[in-house]
Amino acid sequence: MKIKFFYLLTFSFLLYLSNWAQTVQPDGITMEQTIEFLNNKLGKDFKLELAHKNMQLIINFYKNSVLYKIDRVFLGTLDTAKVSFSNEEKSLILRCRNADELEGKFKKFKDGCIEREIIDKNLIGNYGRTSIEAGTEKKKIASLQKAFVHLAKLAQDEEYSSNIPFE
Repeated sequence: MKIKFFYLLTFSFLLYLSNWAQTVQPDGITMEQTIEFLNNKLGKDFKLELAHKNMQLIINFYKNSVLYKIDRVFLGTLDTAKVSFSNEEKSLILRCRNADELEGKFKKFKDGCIEREIIDKNLIGNYGRTSIEAGTEKKKIASLQKAFVHLAKLAQDEEYSSNIPFE
């Protein structure tokens, strides 16, 4: 009797584990989870949001808790191979794909895929890159870089999925 109970208990536990494993991120780390990770890592001077059905990244820049700049970028225009760190600027750099690589609805971004709005000067312009202060901690920089690349790949490739943690 004890043996049957043990086998039943073991079988039930394995069945539970199997069902649980199927509910844990079957499609990989989502855009929303990535944005949450980035917002936590970047701190109070930045707030990232998704817009236009998760195809546009909005980066809000703050100084002394006051919004001073907004960068808007369609994730499909980012060059995932050119997400890099600048030691000189102590910033993570997100760059646009080359103009000749932009197709379809993204061709209109050939002059720069980053729309920047400077709030206090009431200026709006297009740029080929944006920079996000990241400090000098190598582990943090690497995790931010992985997360931004992951975010862009999710927007650019419907087949892409990854459960690999950023840290």
